[in-house]
Amino acid sequence: EMYLSGRQVKRRIMFKNPLLNFDRLLVIDQPMPRGPVCDTHEAIHRMGITATPGGRLLVLDGLHPGGTVRELAPDRPGSFWRPDLSFDANRVLFCFKPHDEKSFHLYEMNVDGTGLRQLTDSEYDDIDPIYLPDDHIIFTTTRGNSYVRCGPFIYSYILARCDSDGGNIYLISYNGEPDFVPALLHDGRVIYSRWEYTDKPLWRVQSLWTTNQDGTNTMVFWGNQSVWPDHLSEPRPIPGSSRVMFSGVGHHDWWSGSIGIVDPDRGFNYPHGLTKVTCDLRWPECSIPPEDPAESDDYHASGKYTGYKTPYPLSEEDFLVSARGEGERFRLYLMDVHGNRDLIYDGVHNVLHALPVKPRPVPPRQPDRVVWPGTGKDRKPVEPGVLYSADVYQGVPDLPRGSVKYLRVFQMDHKTYSTWGKTWRHSGPAVSVVQEEGVKRILSVVPVETDGSVYFKVPAGRALHFQLLDEHYRCLQTMRSFTGVMPGERRGCIGCHEPQIGRAHV
Repeated sequence: EMYLSGRQVKRRIMFKNPLLNFDRLLVIDQPMPRGPVCDTHEAIHRMGITATPGGRLLVLDGLHPGGTVRELAPDRPGSFWRPDLSFDANRVLFCFKPHDEKSFHLYEMNVDGTGLRQLTDSEYDDIDPIYLPDDHIIFTTTRGNSYVRCGPFIYSYILARCDSDGGNIYLISYNGEPDFVPALLHDGRVIYSRWEYTDKPLWRVQSLWTTNQDGTNTMVFWGNQSVWPDHLSEPRPIPGSSRVMFSGVGHHDWWSGSIGIVDPDRGFNYPHGLTKVTCDLRWPECSIPPEDPAESDDYHASGKYTGYKTPYPLSEEDFLVSARGEGERFRLYLMDVHGNRDLIYDGVHNVLHALPVKPRPVPPRQPDRVVWPGTGKDRKPVEPGVLYSADVYQGVPDLPRGSVKYLRVFQMDHKTYSTWGKTWRHSGPAVSVVQEEGVKRILSVVPVETDGSVYFKVPAGRALHFQLLDEHYRCLQTMRSFTGVMPGERRGCIGCHEPQIGRAHV
């Protein structure tokens, strides 16, 4: 009786927080994915072939386990991933895979349950949509026809944009590996996690990136030279702050996440700007880091948990989060960075991706700088873009001035089929016996001016990779990432290892 009385007092205190100026939540209640292989893998678990029917898209009325639950969709068995709310909180944008269809599609409806309409329809998977301030939609899709290099049956989800009615779908990512779960920052940029292994270990670089609403100016946000955490997933900006909360997951374990925060004002790679919120759990699937700073020095666990997912920050201290106990499903909690938490909703399956049903500020609308080629019969040739650097030596102090004569431009081609047991590794086409390297196609060699500047045109929508060469065309510096441009985009960078750790990639 004493324990329950104490818990009731603590709960009353937590839920009197003035930040809780809402009484409804949008959530999904979704069974775990189940498939023939590794359904905990960061990319496999999101594929249509592992989707488990029985999911529910719900509005919870009342921030307590006894709240009223209203099911928005579906009218038939199926599966969901992350939904979104319009800025005025009147409409719901979501992805759904009917159990008797091959793939996820995008849908929209009113939050009161009326006006359901289907936006996309194909054999490709379209998932995790978000509203943009200019009435477009960004989502991830398998329409790029690329596969994960180390898993030839795993389709890669990459960023795409469409009109509000689902028309004019354009790919705005040049990645061959997956992009994950985009969200909007306060300044209007789109933040997401990106998997890449261009001249890197294939399982340890899934960092945070940003792109403009039209796909231009894609750049690293945090962690492209870091191995702790393994994968910074499901990023959300903290209100009134430049910091971003995320769930740190493992390459092969999406569900054992630990919540962290990154502050790009304090640095762009581990350990600078990184703190851990849920100090009771280590970052999954990577070694114990030499430094593991806590967000709060007085953190306490308040129970034994095996995974934290889909955080939604309400302030610098308070957030909604889905948490799982040992052998249990994910439940929805109100939590703070000190470890205090109280249950909001325990669903039938796993309660994930909670969003307060209330209006929110509209981020700035960014200008559209892309020369869109058109679609269908009106399609025009894709216009190239331009890349330039004022000084390739800047940021590389060991590179003697005058030594660089050329810049070699590669195109990183996607792998699109499997050789399975016919080669040493199981991803085709075979290019090496060392992991699953990309196919580098040399596009050109560009002269570098005596002052270190370089300027050149490049094809749009391609993953590009560069090397600096001496007079004998020998490599002096290699880029261990990739970049690209949208049609008609012009962009530059500062040197080949600029002070902001590759903010423009080169």
